Amino acid sequence: MLSADDGVSGEETWVVTGTRTERLLEDAPIRTEVVSREQLDTLHARNVAEALKTVPGLMLKDIHGKGGQEVWLQGLDADRVLILVNGRPVTASTGSSVDVSQLATADIERIEVVKGATSALYGSSAMGGVVNIITRRPDKEFSLSVTADAGSYGQGNIGNSDLSLGGREQDISSRYGQLNLGMNKGNWSAVLNGSIRDTDGYDLDLDTPSRDGSSGTKTNVSARLAYEAASGHEYFVEPSYYKEDLVAENLLFTPGVGYRDKTEVAERKHLDAGARFQFGEDKLALYLTHEAFSDITEKGDIRTAEQKILRGSVQWDTPLTDNQLLTLGADLSQAELEQYLDKPTLTGYQRTDEIGNGTDNKSAELFVQNDIFLGSHWELLPGVRYQYDSDFGSHYTPKVNVSYTPDWLDSAEVRIRAGVGMGYRVPNLKERYYVFDHSNLGYMVMGNPDLQPERSDSYQIGAELSFPSGLSVDLSLYRNNLTDLITSATNADHPRSTPSVVIYEYLNIDRATITGAELALKGQWRNLVYWDAALTLMDTENASTGKQLTGRPQQQFKTGLTLKPGSGFSASLLGSYESKSFSDVDNEHYTPAWSTWDLKLNQQINPHLKVYLGVDNLADVTKDPSDPNDQGPHPGRFVYSGLRVDL
Repeated sequence: MLSADDGVSGEETWVVTGTRTERLLEDAPIRTEVVSREQLDTLHARNVAEALKTVPGLMLKDIHGKGGQEVWLQGLDADRVLILVNGRPVTASTGSSVDVSQLATADIERIEVVKGATSALYGSSAMGGVVNIITRRPDKEFSLSVTADAGSYGQGNIGNSDLSLGGREQDISSRYGQLNLGMNKGNWSAVLNGSIRDTDGYDLDLDTPSRDGSSGTKTNVSARLAYEAASGHEYFVEPSYYKEDLVAENLLFTPGVGYRDKTEVAERKHLDAGARFQFGEDKLALYLTHEAFSDITEKGDIRTAEQKILRGSVQWDTPLTDNQLLTLGADLSQAELEQYLDKPTLTGYQRTDEIGNGTDNKSAELFVQNDIFLGSHWELLPGVRYQYDSDFGSHYTPKVNVSYTPDWLDSAEVRIRAGVGMGYRVPNLKERYYVFDHSNLGYMVMGNPDLQPERSDSYQIGAELSFPSGLSVDLSLYRNNLTDLITSATNADHPRSTPSVVIYEYLNIDRATITGAELALKGQWRNLVYWDAALTLMDTENASTGKQLTGRPQQQFKTGLTLKPGSGFSASLLGSYESKSFSDVDNEHYTPAWSTWDLKLNQQINPHLKVYLGVDNLADVTKDPSDPNDQGPHPGRFVYSGLRVDL
């Protein structure tokens, strides 16, 4: 995952995502991968997308029509991967998938990744897996941390801020600042986090008028206020705010008008409130979440999308016996999605409702899980989730996991994990009612109100060997059998299809399969050299056509090497490779294979001051901006430096 120690400095790592209860990482019955706080600092990660780059088998994909990135797991795209913060879902910024580049790392303690169908625990958006972001808690009476850095895309810069020497290559094109404030006094604790990312954008081809990377700012602010009573009960409130204001220069060309900029202003207002109670060995947790997200995009016409989410959740953990822990819970949610298009006319603007009726959705879900310890070597974890959807009725999704720790080897710890789970996802409001009118560019994307829910059968099995020397070997196999997979494809028979306008419509694929294997190795030498390597193989098939599914490379390789010679210095070299992947359902066009390398240098001057330097995409490997099928790396080489002050 990252060539460094586990980032816990001898402390035990606890995880919660796989079972929804606290477990030691090495004892978790469901395979969980962790990106620690130390790894976030080593990576210089400014957002969650950058933090997840090293996770084996995880793919970061561009969000169509936007500048953000989404997460794919085990060949399942972002609509089927659930993004959580402290166990509560994040609203999908596009109506379907979460833009993880909008999520800052300022307040993150660790990120947990669980792959495979976990719908029995987390609901219909978790067919492919779960990414759970765990935020930090203050452990000192007072703490303050300030981070700042700046960098350049070199020849790819389009900004005008001269660093010192003049000329394009010396321009500062990106600036970042972060502040963390924590207080812990008696029964009260408080946290305030903020970050701002400002960029002038970048360009892959300076000879064309359009710019490939947007300029603008992204701002995150979050806070937490908590009271812990003497009884162990805790009450808390967690507000957060996000805003981005971006401009893509000369993005669109309109005959008779010329080039137009595309501006986008997105805003998220989020509030969590809850309580945790301890009654002997029983635990009760209550949560209430409200989130409002808006996105206004202007490129001649103005498109406004607004989404509101209200959720309530309750979870009860109670031991049935000394060897059984029962978890019961319920989730209630209500979602509203509205989208309007304002087109300029001679007298002003004409508004069109792009989604129409049916933009409200309500769901009620119940889940139960029993964690059963069978002796000292076996653990059984059955569970089931009941879901009622206001549009699609009732559905049950069972799952079962088993973990076995044999005494086969005296020189290594062995753990075998296996799981079978059903996935279930109802089509979201965007897929059913969305109308994305880009007829001026020759295409439209149409929702389909006749879509059926997706279903999947997920099979996972893996073995992990851990040696006292620090060497670990982890082999995992998986298979996803998908029914009624929702995708988009051209529809020449659509009523709005014309010779000059191609219609893309959401539809169900009868059957599809995704099969894969992951091999991950990690080791160290004398607390001086740390290394890791992970190979992922994947095969996909649309059973109706025999073709491969789009956007899924058959091979992925990630590796890293970190040197820690002492005196607070570390150097990390990180590499990624993806084989070619098809970009169309007929497998006639593809994204070429690509590889990139990143360099990260860190120097701890004293306990209060750290300086760092990084070069992302050392070889300056980029996609071909003139090829619409090429979804390879971008931007190009990025060189930056910064510092962090801790008080």
